[in-house]
Amino acid sequence: MPKNITIIYRLWTLENGKLDKKSTEIVEKIADYYNLSTETVNKLKNDKNIKISSTIYVDKANKFEWPEISSYKSNGYCYALKTHLAILSDGTVVPCCLDSNGKIALGNIFKENIETIMKTTRYINLKKSFQDRKPTESLCISCKYKCEDK
Repeated sequence: MPKNITIIYRLWTLENGKLDKKSTEIVEKIADYYNLSTETVNKLKNDKNIKISSTIYVDKANKFEWPEISSYKSNGYCYALKTHLAILSDGTVVPCCLDSNGKIALGNIFKENIETIMKTTRYINLKKSFQDRKPTESLCISCKYKCEDK
């Protein structure tokens, strides 16, 4: 794996400090995939944030409200596509991890490389809309996590 790529497995599913059943299964798959020690597996299950290697992390947090297209609308700045993007388990590339349903599919990593996806008109226009503080996608306009203009 290239050294300049960081992987963060985000399990934002904690309830009363505990992982739900599905997230526990995911932790077990991560442990198997990376052939982790029993000690590290216990940390994965019990600690909040774990560093597996210099570029691989597991980040756990409480459940929160995922953005949905709603009547809430605002302009503002977003770091999506500037500092990060997300790849869903089916390979769909989206601007950020909050697009958990792939509503803003920019491409699919299993069908094309990331450089090709980053050169698409949709990718370029969406990135510019964030820089201009005028998001164009309905989900982004409704998102409460972007930096809003005051």
